[in-house]
Amino acid sequence: MRKHFMICVDNRGYESSLEIRKLYEMLTDRAAEKHHQIRVIDESGSTVEINLWKLPKPTEDKPHGYKYSLVYIVENERIIGYDNAESKGDHAHIRGTVKPYKFIDIWKLIQDFYKDIEKFKRGEL
Repeated sequence: MRKHFMICVDNRGYESSLEIRKLYEMLTDRAAEKHHQIRVIDESGSTVEINLWKLPKPTEDKPHGYKYSLVYIVENERIIGYDNAESKGDHAHIRGTVKPYKFIDIWKLIQDFYKDIEKFKRGEL
């Protein structure tokens, strides 16, 4: 099987998660590829997966018009996750605890997700 890689060109704010000019292996995920999404292995061998969908129109449980799932997996265990699946609204999973999440916009969501990964890697979570 052919392997695919991505290269980091900017890691500002995510220095402990991403290294500039480093290649990251992309994992094969046919379902994700259909939606132009990817799964990546970070420098520690952990998996970062980000799935975002713009809905045709906002819904009652997704008034911002997005469906999303962001997950950080270490040794086959979800350490950090942000999602709004199953009509539960926007929420975060942090080391087994679920808490509400205040969705502002997609960029803030991704930023909050990577900030939590940074905190985990520094031993703060």
